[in-house]
Amino acid sequence: MIQTATMPSWLYNAYADEIAQVGPDSPNGYAGKYAAFGGRRQYSFNSEVYRKYANRVVKQLADRYASRTDLIHSWQVDNELGHEGSDLDFSQMALEAWRVWLKEKYDADIDDLNSQWGTIFWGANYGSFEEISLPSYTIPGASAAMGGFRSIVSPGMLLDYRRFRADSIASFAGDQVRIISEAQEAASIPRSSQEITTNSPGGVWGKAMNPNLFFNEMLDFVSYDNYPVWGGSLEPEAPSLVAMQLDMVRCWGRRRPDSNSFGGFTIAEQLIGAQGHDIIGFTPRPDQAVAWSAQTLAHGADSLLFF
Repeated sequence: MIQTATMPSWLYNAYADEIAQVGPDSPNGYAGKYAAFGGRRQYSFNSEVYRKYANRVVKQLADRYASRTDLIHSWQVDNELGHEGSDLDFSQMALEAWRVWLKEKYDADIDDLNSQWGTIFWGANYGSFEEISLPSYTIPGASAAMGGFRSIVSPGMLLDYRRFRADSIASFAGDQVRIISEAQEAASIPRSSQEITTNSPGGVWGKAMNPNLFFNEMLDFVSYDNYPVWGGSLEPEAPSLVAMQLDMVRCWGRRRPDSNSFGGFTIAEQLIGAQGHDIIGFTPRPDQAVAWSAQTLAHGADSLLFF
């Protein structure tokens, strides 16, 4: 795994206002606060400074190990991209990238944007792209305490914002994939000898990352983190829900060239113990981790790693 999901303290302290994401705007909670050092994924996907340093790490590793097929079986870029709300970025960097993204999508035609977003409702038209903010708390709205980020603005705006977040994640990861591929080419190593993936976070619902783009166009095989238990959980998720998630993950991959079925996938992280960050959740009972592992294989996984 290429460890760009966390950063050293010197980098954070030197460039916090050019690196760190800013929490959602809301009537309470963490409105407008930088993600503090000490956690993970505090960076903005749209930070050119962070991408410069992250890409430097990737290049150092790729140049050194791309030829070492005896050591490196495959590459994992970053870790659980966009997980835990890390793609909800309200920094100046995200705002500027958002406006550029909108201008490109709507060919710099603000009237077209107003029409597609339906901003005439409540008279919420925009006069220019520079007037557009990131989706923020407004009235009527909901507080962060009522279940995470909520913004009751144009549904078209929220849909575009989700697409923007997906493209921001893909651009960040795409830099790393490109650097590894260039190192492999320089070392005359075929991509098939060191394939590239990333681990999609568990609990796929509500994530902005576009797995069809990632695993059908950018990456070589599907990887997923299977967590039937989360921090603070009093009991595991229903086996039927886990099964549905695994079936969906299986369909992210490419179809096998010799059949009409999808290729297998890797479980990059299979929970085997109590899990949690500040709150420890349900402790798996005897043989429960074995059952969870068997379930992933029954639903199409062809390899798994325990975590």
